[in-house]
Amino acid sequence: MRTQFYVLAMTVIDAGLVAITSRPGQINHERKVKTEREDDIQFTLSGLSEEGETAQNTSARLFKEQLGLYPMDLVENFNSRVNFLLTLIKLGETTFQDGTKRLFLAIEVNNDFLRTAKLSPSTGGFRYSLADEIPETGTALDPVSGKYILDTAGPKAMLRAFEIISARDGSSSTK
Repeated sequence: MRTQFYVLAMTVIDAGLVAITSRPGQINHERKVKTEREDDIQFTLSGLSEEGETAQNTSARLFKEQLGLYPMDLVENFNSRVNFLLTLIKLGETTFQDGTKRLFLAIEVNNDFLRTAKLSPSTGGFRYSLADEIPETGTALDPVSGKYILDTAGPKAMLRAFEIISARDGSSSTK
């Protein structure tokens, strides 16, 4: 069974450590339906793994497909594929009732990220989100019903990214 990946890009700006979150567009062009919750704060990107693909390969492919970016566009002092693989931070994983695994990852990116990313038609835009702006509950698309369900795993993983990166870098999620 394939894995659903959620990747959160993180960076530091004057306000402190922030997540680069996306918000859905008015229309989900892949499903050809109106977006149910336009106010959602979502992971920077998400998508399914291909058969036999590693977590690192899936993440790199999703950045290229969804944002038009290669790993070397994302990470400061990028000098090898290994460097990109080491920058991925596992935040956690959960499983839907049908057995579909969800894997939550984070990556620290340089400040040029938003200037170089190309949005897909279904993405309404990006924004910087501080830790205290992450809601306790979000939504997730249930692979069985095809409907959006209430979700706490995604928001918890986002907050975990703030904890891990703040502790590792000695930075603060607020200023």
